[in-house]
Amino acid sequence: MKAVLKYERNSRDTKTIFSILAKKKIKIIKTSDFGEVTIYIKNYDDLNKLVAELNSETTYGVVVKKVKEHKLLIEKIAEWMTP
Repeated sequence: MKAVLKYERNSRDTKTIFSILAKKKIKIIKTSDFGEVTIYIKNYDDLNKLVAELNSETTYGVVVKKVKEHKLLIEKIAEWMTP
């Protein structure tokens, strides 16, 4: 699933956030100039643990702005076919 994390753009927090993401080998899909980073993460449990760690290690913390789950094609077809 994809998750968009929003953070306060200061050099210390930005460095800490990206170093934690790299240490945990989390795939970064996209970054923005507005203090947002889009990542790929396995599930909500991993996302919650990551956010808790990022909030404890940074001054201003991070916020989950958006989460989008990716379903397999077969799951989408099954939902469409079942009443």
